[in-house]
Amino acid sequence: MSDVLHKLPKSALLVLLLIVIPALIGGWLGGPAGAPALVIGMVGGTLGSMACGVGVARRYLPVLAAALLIGGWSSGQWWWVIVVAAFGAFAGWTVRWGQLALYVLAGIIAATALPISTVGDSVITVVFVLIGGYLGTALAQRQGAPAQVEGSAKSANGALVTASVLGLAAGMGALVGYLVDPQHGYWIPMTILLLAPTVAEGHLGQSWHRIFGTLAGLGVVGILVLLNPPAWVGASLAMLSLTLIFAVTEPYWLQTLFITLFLVLVAAPPGQEIDFSAQRLAFTLIGVAILLLIAGVAAWTGRRVAANPR
Repeated sequence: MSDVLHKLPKSALLVLLLIVIPALIGGWLGGPAGAPALVIGMVGGTLGSMACGVGVARRYLPVLAAALLIGGWSSGQWWWVIVVAAFGAFAGWTVRWGQLALYVLAGIIAATALPISTVGDSVITVVFVLIGGYLGTALAQRQGAPAQVEGSAKSANGALVTASVLGLAAGMGALVGYLVDPQHGYWIPMTILLLAPTVAEGHLGQSWHRIFGTLAGLGVVGILVLLNPPAWVGASLAMLSLTLIFAVTEPYWLQTLFITLFLVLVAAPPGQEIDFSAQRLAFTLIGVAILLLIAGVAAWTGRRVAANPR
């Protein structure tokens, strides 16, 4: 508890620098398209630098911009399913260099991007992501982030399997979501990609922590829906949850609870009710089931092939 209290001021400052200020500046300069683009760039650049190094994060920024742009173009359309599957497969392949967790974020962005319909918004999106990303990497570098972090890499065959599992799982989740509810179906592939790093790398203990934390977070949101608090309460809780994500790292399920709470609360437009229903819970369970089923089949097939070589 004392460790969390010690981290809270620094976490609050991080949220201010990465979320609040970029959102205000992005909205002022670029309108509705500018705010999310600048925030995504700042967060992606900073966290990418901390996780994989400044050099890797800067090479990653064009992929992040492409994810937001292509995801926005395809949002609500049938080919969005192909886009999500492609980004899932690409993220899986990057396990070859130990960068899976970083590139999964691009897949999540592609799956959840808001619609983009004009050339002006497209240009703003790309420019603001790249500017925000570069500022984020500069901030991380100033805080001591290294040029490169050596991740846990897999062989080419292992990366191919991971790419196949994540591409198939993300694509299947997107297809089910699109067919059931094109407006909110992104929740299924988002759940799959959130769980992807721990499942793909075989950390099943962490996977169950994340599953439990996700369900617990949805339970908290369900209580909030019953209480029906004013919109400002939901917005305040979203910012508090975001702060606690950075401050609480153990136990892992508790951090996942705050991640889920933040994601659901920010899905509610300002001044409207919290966007939660039994459908969200069902979508979460469907996403978990799809990923674990496909990963389980891939693992079983791999063991069979290894046990019976020709």
